[in-house]
Amino acid sequence: MSKKKEKVNEISTTDEGTKLVKIIVIILILFAIFYFLTGYVSKYMNKRNNKVNTTPETAVIQYDKIMIGEILNQSSDEYYVLLNYEDDYYQELYDSYITTYKNVGDHLDIYTVNLDDSFNHKYISEDENLKPEKISGFRIHDKAFLKITDHKITDVYQGEEIANQLKELAQ
Repeated sequence: MSKKKEKVNEISTTDEGTKLVKIIVIILILFAIFYFLTGYVSKYMNKRNNKVNTTPETAVIQYDKIMIGEILNQSSDEYYVLLNYEDDYYQELYDSYITTYKNVGDHLDIYTVNLDDSFNHKYISEDENLKPEKISGFRIHDKAFLKITDHKITDVYQGEEIANQLKELAQ
């Protein structure tokens, strides 16, 4: 009987040792897999980050685009304001005339207002009031070209008059 107990003890000790070695090997293999996987992912991410343009772009401030609430508050004593929708059929023509006008030696400033801008929606109405005492009373239905003198709207051009006036200014 004692010989059987010794064999059983020997077998169980070797089985436990083998199991321990197997567990350690499995843990080392898993650790190696995670190590190399992490290295590969970080290398991939570094390559991807290097391709992304990280140079900061210079911010461009648009001084010629304003909101309706500011059309009477510009620093110049006399200037023009074009109020128009972004997708207007004649927008390219207007831009062309404005660019030509700005290339003329001495000229008044021309500001543009995008009527599609959500900040301008409170001024859009069926009933127009293009020459109000205060800007809070300003209402517009469709595009317009305004001449502002001494912080008051002095001339209003609408429809085809806008292109005609811009063309005249551009000459």
